[in-house]
Amino acid sequence: MKSHLHVSTLLLLISITACGKGGDTTELDTRKFDSAATDSVVASTHADTASYYIADPELKQVLRKELFEIQRRRDADDRSEGLEGMIVDLQALFHTLTVTARALDRSKMFTNDIETEISRFNSANHSSAEESSRMLNGLRGTYSMYAMLAKMRFLGRDDAQRRIQEIHDSAVEDFGPESKPMQTAAAAAHAYYMLMRLIMRDVDTDRIYDEAFQQIDQRYREGKEVARTDEDRYINGMYRVFEISQLWAISLSPSLMNEVSEMSSLLAHNIADAANVGEQLVWATEFLYRISLRIAEETITLIL
Repeated sequence: MKSHLHVSTLLLLISITACGKGGDTTELDTRKFDSAATDSVVASTHADTASYYIADPELKQVLRKELFEIQRRRDADDRSEGLEGMIVDLQALFHTLTVTARALDRSKMFTNDIETEISRFNSANHSSAEESSRMLNGLRGTYSMYAMLAKMRFLGRDDAQRRIQEIHDSAVEDFGPESKPMQTAAAAAHAYYMLMRLIMRDVDTDRIYDEAFQQIDQRYREGKEVARTDEDRYINGMYRVFEISQLWAISLSPSLMNEVSEMSSLLAHNIADAANVGEQLVWATEFLYRISLRIAEETITLIL
């Protein structure tokens, strides 16, 4: 999944440095891809993908049905309560990431690992109806899939695999059975950010997103500095993962720029109108799921 964006402009659509209701929301320089460059990128991306992968219509159909079911289950679940809504979206995010991983695993080297994670996740989810247990399962399951995607990306590259292990070793200290849910949430969001950053920096072989990453990294540092609670740290981490995911989505299909822009504007509006930090937790989780769904859909289209 190499990025071959040869465009003269850079997109970063949202800047939310806030960790809680009172933080700053800053507009960044937002410039548009010119249409000729966008058309060229879309054509070259499809051509490059075709050279690496053989189409698999059967798997494409299976995974598209799975995404439909993920959306159907999410929509059917009760999301009226704040924490419950966050849990539902964490579950949907986990399953969406498994679809992306299955689409990328054309060699089937990770099939057993992915199936093991799905089985473990479902078993843990069914074994307890407590909100805290289901929340922890969603956080840990989502972490396992970001780690899986990183391992897949860096297969055979020892230096990167060691970095992934370092991120894991740091994260599991806060994933223990005695950890409080929001302590785990904050640690998980940090790990998501580190893993996604590692993946996308490698995808960006032409260094087109250098400026974007400088801005994202700066906002992440600023968010950590002003964070006072684990809730703040979770929100900061999830916002930054959302921002990196924007780059992932557009690297798959520049034609998504308007859709991603609308998604970003809606997130900024919802955050501004949030009555409390609890609502921000929900929005941060929901919008990461939303953009991850688009990434999964585009990955299936391009690769299968």
